[in-house]
Amino acid sequence: MDRPTGSWRMLVIVGLSALTNAWADGIDITSKVLQGSAAKVLNASKSAYCPVACTDYRAGASAASPFVAQVLPSGVGNLAKEVKVSCYPPFGVGLPYTEDWNVCYQGSGKIPSQAKPEQICAEIVSELGPTDVWTLGSDGSLGTRSTKETPRGRWMKGKGGIDCGWGATMTGGVAGPGVDTRSWSLKEWVASVGFRIQREEQSVADENACCIFAMGFEGSAWTEGGSPVRFQFDSGSGMCRVDRETMMRATLDRSSGLGMRDTEVCGYGTLYWRHATGAADAANLKGKTRCEINNGFVPLISTDASAYVPVGVLPEHFTGDWGNELPNHKCPDWPHGNCEGVIGYNGIASPEACCEACVNLKWVNEMGGDTSMEESENGEKTYANPCVAWQVVGGKCRILREKMVKEHPQLKGKTVRQAIETHAAGGATCSRETTGASIWESERDCNYYSFARYRETFEVTPHRSNASNATFSKLVDFDLIDALGGVQKLVDDALNGTQHVIKINASVSSIVGTGSSSRAQAIETGSLDNWVEGQTDNSMCASLKLHDSSDLITFSDGSTFLADGMPPWCQSVTCATSGGYIEMECNVSNLLRGMGSANSSRLRRLSSAKAVFSFNSEGDGKDNMVFDDIRITREVANGEPVDLRYVVTDPGSDKSKQGSASGASAIRASRLIILSFILLMSQCELCPQF
Repeated sequence: MDRPTGSWRMLVIVGLSALTNAWADGIDITSKVLQGSAAKVLNASKSAYCPVACTDYRAGASAASPFVAQVLPSGVGNLAKEVKVSCYPPFGVGLPYTEDWNVCYQGSGKIPSQAKPEQICAEIVSELGPTDVWTLGSDGSLGTRSTKETPRGRWMKGKGGIDCGWGATMTGGVAGPGVDTRSWSLKEWVASVGFRIQREEQSVADENACCIFAMGFEGSAWTEGGSPVRFQFDSGSGMCRVDRETMMRATLDRSSGLGMRDTEVCGYGTLYWRHATGAADAANLKGKTRCEINNGFVPLISTDASAYVPVGVLPEHFTGDWGNELPNHKCPDWPHGNCEGVIGYNGIASPEACCEACVNLKWVNEMGGDTSMEESENGEKTYANPCVAWQVVGGKCRILREKMVKEHPQLKGKTVRQAIETHAAGGATCSRETTGASIWESERDCNYYSFARYRETFEVTPHRSNASNATFSKLVDFDLIDALGGVQKLVDDALNGTQHVIKINASVSSIVGTGSSSRAQAIETGSLDNWVEGQTDNSMCASLKLHDSSDLITFSDGSTFLADGMPPWCQSVTCATSGGYIEMECNVSNLLRGMGSANSSRLRRLSSAKAVFSFNSEGDGKDNMVFDDIRITREVANGEPVDLRYVVTDPGSDKSKQGSASGASAIRASRLIILSFILLMSQCELCPQF
């Protein structure tokens, strides 16, 4: 190896300590590890207030919104530093894909009590009454041609007919091709879809009475339809029509998956509406799901980009002779792809549902497509033309079948990954900023794109359900040497033959349904504690892991992501269920020696001694576990003093000056050398590079 231009000194520990069973009292280092807002984020579900300020606002949410729904990506970032959190309107958030978001109050003072329907409707008259809808415009997305929001109710006025435009069909195809849901009971809706989508209608005297009728649904259960997000009074018929927040999960044709502000309506009339989160919102932040893990899909990422911005795109599903759009058109019909290439699904907007559509070739058989199977040598059956990739694109699910990768003129010879990365067969990549000038432009927002997931053709295996758990992780990285008391403290302890152990313990709860507008009502009425108590279950469990910071992937924009499959330094023995208690004990001295001895590259990385705590929700990949009363301590085991020898290496000489042994033989004498080497390297500017 090349030597530095100056002399350097290395402390060599050549003796092994005989440890006793006597432990010193633990020193609390919780504040050194859980810096910033980390503890608040890990316990967010139990508080009415948002744990951190919103980094960016989406789908119409703003700093003026009393309530927002906050969402964090799994395994991305560091809770101990600046937390990047996206905020959305609380309406439109719920089962079965976004119910683990956290609806919270943005302010810091006293939370206003819930307003009565009459007060909200009077506010609409006062704030919006004078505005003539004919001055608001007719073209572009709804959010670009409406009034400002009212302060309390967050209502706006726009021009359009509630029955006109993309989004008017609502329930058509939501349960599958040809399924008539019009006569379904609430029980049938919940059993089949998970919630009811239904327009409420009632004959009323005037617009104010229509508003009061609409506000009567405020704070109602998501499964029943949730809070109102649109209403309109028809003076000719005297009919009041109300759309509730589950309409955001309906089959809205080209508006499917988008936030309310990005939908387009046509026609005339005074339409009152609220910002509501779309079914595809934050698709770019979705982590791994059981479907993805159990069926061999991997995310397409590039360190030249960001942990937040998808790269690559599946081909456009209108591609002639290769594309199809379901359930709008049968497989043999326009654009005549016979469902053998790329398929777009209106009404499927979440990454979880898109994965299932890919694995099961959803609706293909019912719409006249080929789903024939073939048997492998071991007797397992797979689709003859399987799905090899999926992605939420522009708010709608797309899947890619193997035949298109093998036979399309622009894709021949490419791997599945290359086909997506190069978008050689077409497809528009996402844009970080959109203006909402049209629905086509709005859906280019990266917020409506998931990361593409793919599997190479030779890796396709039969569908396996729930074979493995999916994990949602929240990460806290910290300075390990500082947390252990600093270099001098560790050197002094080494002289006394001690070892350092980090212990962490916490109580845990599984709280579901935190992403719901009904939670906002519970906060306003002061009944959040009772609401939380009713939302606990045992569907998930909590685990803890400690990683080396080199396990993190760093992107060009500085964002970080915990790499898949990296074995932790330490992990909790059990996975604790709600109401339980979890703990983890990690002998840091051992892991520093062991990891440092693996190779010199790893050793250099460990000189900074950064570590990462991973607080995990194990189950279906949802962010449901709450970590409370967290305590992290540093403890030491007192043992026999070690024999220390100082070795001074002269860069101008081939020999080392020391007591009774050469530097090389001393290094081989004990693995404890590694610990001291790491400690001094963290303080050394002229140490040799390996």
